[in-house]
Amino acid sequence: MEQPIASPSSAEAASRRAERERFLIHLIAVVEAARTSGLDPKLKAAGLTTPAIRALAWIQAAPGGTMSDLAAGVFTDRTTLTRTIDTLVRDGFVVRAGAAGDRRKVTLTITPAGDELCRMGHDIIDQHNALVADLLDLDTLSNLNRALLKLHAAFVPDERIRAVHTGRR
Repeated sequence: MEQPIASPSSAEAASRRAERERFLIHLIAVVEAARTSGLDPKLKAAGLTTPAIRALAWIQAAPGGTMSDLAAGVFTDRTTLTRTIDTLVRDGFVVRAGAAGDRRKVTLTITPAGDELCRMGHDIIDQHNALVADLLDLDTLSNLNRALLKLHAAFVPDERIRAVHTGRR
């Protein structure tokens, strides 16, 4: 007579879950770094950088936002972000203006040239992402999307920021 397979103890199960959780977050970071590494040369050929397309996309989705809003939404360090915005303003893709009622705040608005550059950048990103997405079937993509949206909600508590990230603004 066959012996039943013993189920793992709750401590063993918890340990395996913790290991998988750590690996999942690590793997997400590695996949994003590899994706960005492959994408950067394509963006560079079009005169863009990853921080620039992230900034343009955010400003396009949330016009009139402040530098603080932008920093909260694009997860780029302030030094890189300031340099990126300085370049985008200098090149005529973004306009800085004083916020109504508070001269200390600066709002950011994308120009028509910035809209065009952002569209071109999104086309490059969409083509690059399609190569990656084609590796997965529709059910896997759907399940992965649902799981990542749950993680997104956990890591990005501000609904306004999540709305911009997911295109719901």
